[in-house]
Amino acid sequence: MPKDKFRQARIARQVRVTVPIHLAPLSWTTFQLLEGEQEHRDGIYQNGVIDTPFVTVSVDENITVYDKTTHEAYEDVIRFEDRGDIGNEYIYFQPKGTEPIYAELKGYEVLENTARFAKILLKHELTIPVSADEKLDAEQRGIIEFMTREAGRSEEWTTLPLETEMTVFVDNPQIRFKTRFINTAKDHRIRLLVKTHNTRPSNDSESIYEVVTRPNKPAASWENPENPQHQQAFVSLYDDERGNGGK
Repeated sequence: MPKDKFRQARIARQVRVTVPIHLAPLSWTTFQLLEGEQEHRDGIYQNGVIDTPFVTVSVDENITVYDKTTHEAYEDVIRFEDRGDIGNEYIYFQPKGTEPIYAELKGYEVLENTARFAKILLKHELTIPVSADEKLDAEQRGIIEFMTREAGRSEEWTTLPLETEMTVFVDNPQIRFKTRFINTAKDHRIRLLVKTHNTRPSNDSESIYEVVTRPNKPAASWENPENPQHQQAFVSLYDDERGNGGK
């Protein structure tokens, strides 16, 4: 601290450096930041394709991922689905006789493109009813059990822009997605569908205090057509040949 001044901040230049490195457990190494000419390297995104040693990601009318490890292609790998919700505060229930609505990929923008990673902004639009129809309010006031409700979806529509940052690293097989949107509708559920070729009958999901193994299909005694489950941070689906996971 300065001797003649009290707690006056000293402004310095800060530099944030990201270094791709693989270390053995409990090992360490040292790096030094030196001033000099920056070496030019082309970005890993070129002409609508992101290519790494692990995956090839094609961005056009949809997102296609080719896994170089398993030699499998995943077309339309992510998909946003919207359904109505006339359940209660605890259990989701889709209005009877309604169909899911899917978002359309309207375009994309390259946010960052370096030799280490590429970040692409995917721009989807989801046009859905603004709420359930007027029958839901009467059924809620009448304390009608949700599985016997007859409410449908409104005939008034709204459009939700969905912006998803997709990040692909050259030294990591994981593809990261982060989606943001402003919700202007009620009585509905948006979920992200991730395509997988995995046929394992169960999944591992992080619950409140443990990782729980759950069956992918509900028991025959389960009456609700849907089977949503709680999770904290991740769900993992894998077998002896491949694995898929997400947060």
